[in-house]
Amino acid sequence: SFTTKSSRSLDDERPEAGKKEKDLESDIPSLFKRLFLGAFYQPLTSIEEYFGEKVAFYFAWLQHTAAHLVVLTAVGLIVFITQVSTGNWDTPLRPYFAVFVMMWTFVVLVNWKKRANFLAHEWGTMNYQEQETTRPQFHGEYVRDPITGEDVLMYPKWKRWLKYCISIPVTLLFTFGTLFVILWVHANRDLQLARYLDQKHGDTKSNAFQLQFGLSAFGQKRPVVELDITSEVLYDPVFLFLLAGMPGILGLCLPLVNFILMRLSVLLNNFENYRTVSEYRSQLIIKVFSSRFVSHFAVAYYYSFVSIGNETAIQNGFLRVAAAVLIYSTVARWWENFLHVAFPILIEKIRRRNFNAKLSDELREIELEEEAIARLSDSGMSEEVKKRQIAVVNRRLLLDQAQDDTWLELMRPAHDSFPEYIQAVIQFTFVSCFSVVLPVTPLICLVNYLISMRLDAYKLCKGRRRPLAEKTGGIGVWEHLLHIVAVISVLTNCWLIGFTSSQFIWIGEQVGQVSLFAIVVCWEHFMLLIKYILQTAISPLPKTVRDAMKKERFVLDEQRNKSMRKRGRRSQYHRQSQHGGPKVLQDPTVDEMSIASSVDETEYSFAELPYHGNSGSLRLTPKHRREIAVETGLYSA
Repeated sequence: SFTTKSSRSLDDERPEAGKKEKDLESDIPSLFKRLFLGAFYQPLTSIEEYFGEKVAFYFAWLQHTAAHLVVLTAVGLIVFITQVSTGNWDTPLRPYFAVFVMMWTFVVLVNWKKRANFLAHEWGTMNYQEQETTRPQFHGEYVRDPITGEDVLMYPKWKRWLKYCISIPVTLLFTFGTLFVILWVHANRDLQLARYLDQKHGDTKSNAFQLQFGLSAFGQKRPVVELDITSEVLYDPVFLFLLAGMPGILGLCLPLVNFILMRLSVLLNNFENYRTVSEYRSQLIIKVFSSRFVSHFAVAYYYSFVSIGNETAIQNGFLRVAAAVLIYSTVARWWENFLHVAFPILIEKIRRRNFNAKLSDELREIELEEEAIARLSDSGMSEEVKKRQIAVVNRRLLLDQAQDDTWLELMRPAHDSFPEYIQAVIQFTFVSCFSVVLPVTPLICLVNYLISMRLDAYKLCKGRRRPLAEKTGGIGVWEHLLHIVAVISVLTNCWLIGFTSSQFIWIGEQVGQVSLFAIVVCWEHFMLLIKYILQTAISPLPKTVRDAMKKERFVLDEQRNKSMRKRGRRSQYHRQSQHGGPKVLQDPTVDEMSIASSVDETEYSFAELPYHGNSGSLRLTPKHRREIAVETGLYSA
């Protein structure tokens, strides 16, 4: 994708582009190499040169996470195979796998810091800080700055806090409304499962597919925690259809829900009136991620911590959590990929077809007009015929300009990396928080990351306008969000294992629930301590970058010391000349060539000196050098 497209776009601007076209086609690897051997490869340097650092860092994050997911996928498959072979989801490996997932999360973030710094140093954006300006959409009142004396645009904080009193309740209202709809769908799914099992056992003849509207669908304990889930039931296709049917439909509707919440977040962000782009984007990330977290993970957390107490309740809860994770990470994700990639391209093709049809109609009208003008010109060129001829020429010029590829590219939507980052963070959250429930989650998310690398590259090259290259030193505020996800994963894994694993349940029976609670809290704090130690003890700079920076500092220090030595020598000559020293060269070890080199580095006005050579550059003859040395005190006449 990127390998061919970016290279062609760069070579098209060069005169030898035609000669290299066949070479580029021959350099395209085979399908097998691209799908398997080169699945993790991304030409990051080419992306950075063509699209800028901001786009390149996004693909670097996808590549980095996908590479680390290989190890976690292998361990997760071992745990999953153990569960299938033993017929028991609660294997003794689960607590160790939870620890491994948490350590994997820490290592990914620590290594990403190294990787980001390596790329930033290679691309020349290490410690880059953009000097932000006021957004054009920011409005307020002009106030004179007491320090600079300039009129600056200010917006009172109390007005923004008043707007918070409106935007926060609206956000909570829509978020809890979304949560209510999602829980209602899953509550009806649970009722359908309960009615189907009762109908299968002959206890009732009610319709299993019946929906129950209203609040009566909530709060029923038996459909959630008291169903007898046997191996025979798990292989029943009707039961599996009921288990995944309504959540699957909800997963198809999630892109629409996310679109509505996204538009609402943008409107509220504009209403709150932020000065800089970073403030605006940070607040938008908080709003959008909060709503996405509820829409994607609320059900998983609900069933994880409601279905506890006995083995049957835990089995019911984990079956529903695994189904939710599987549906939202596959059906919802793949459907959203289709909507983000294929749907805009389909709209563009429709618009391009209509555009070409209009151009054809316009060209046909111009040709008819030219034929009419040709017939009239045979009888003589009148003033009216000349005006019509000029109008036709202008229309043809406009038509030629309308066929330029620039207008075709403008039909594409603008590129925005915000939705792509959100989806990458959500996939990372699935892996770090719920792999302990469904051990094949790393494999699913690995496939999603690899698909995203290719689809996002295709979308960027074929389905979006080329973005303006933006310089940055990393992924910005998204890295802080990933650290928040890491903390959430520690809390989730510790509490899931602490209250659903048979080993910890046995410990609770031996020491009591209060002591078990204390053990889980200590375990959680210990994992957070490990995270802190890894972040502080491991250098964020790789060795190659440290060595390169050390060499750069050494060269700069050498240049500065050399300049200071020369400056000190010139100061010595000045002092000796001012004290009436002998009119000879003060330092016998300094010859005329060193004087000339010192003269070249002094600040001296060369306005009246003659120019030598054909190039017009300023060149000093030995005579001029000696005259300057005498005037500056470096040499006594």
